[in-house]
Amino acid sequence: MRWIFLGLLSLTLGMTNLKAQELKIVTQDQVLEMLNKTPDSGYIVFNFWATWCPPCLDELEYFYKADTALKGENYTFVFVSLDPERSQKSTARFIKKMGIPGVHYLMQQDSIAKFIEAADPTWQGSIPFTILIHKNGKKSHEGAFFSYKDLWNFIRFD
Repeated sequence: MRWIFLGLLSLTLGMTNLKAQELKIVTQDQVLEMLNKTPDSGYIVFNFWATWCPPCLDELEYFYKADTALKGENYTFVFVSLDPERSQKSTARFIKKMGIPGVHYLMQQDSIAKFIEAADPTWQGSIPFTILIHKNGKKSHEGAFFSYKDLWNFIRFD
């Protein structure tokens, strides 16, 4: 049990130390642990997506633009791929080729329905799905952002 706790602790504490375009496989429990951790300050934006999802790919440019605009501010973008685990290498190549900023995980998918319910009870199961977490709470957005302004308004609320 101690090793599991230390592993989860190092995963969440080391989240911002992963290099851009690095893709690490994580369990659903590890993602839930990250989603349930409230930052003392700043914002964490989780985006659930997949390479086979056209709306997911369409909105990636907005996240890139937001990451660039928010440099120096306390924002962390975390992308959780729902691609099959067997596609880790091709997903990592895609992330690198597209220059997608932020921290990247590929989540193992044991029981996706149970995960979705635990992650956010309002989530109907479609992707992309985005969760913003900050010290005052969290909010979510199901479906693609239709413009950069749409994403900006979502992540810049107080």
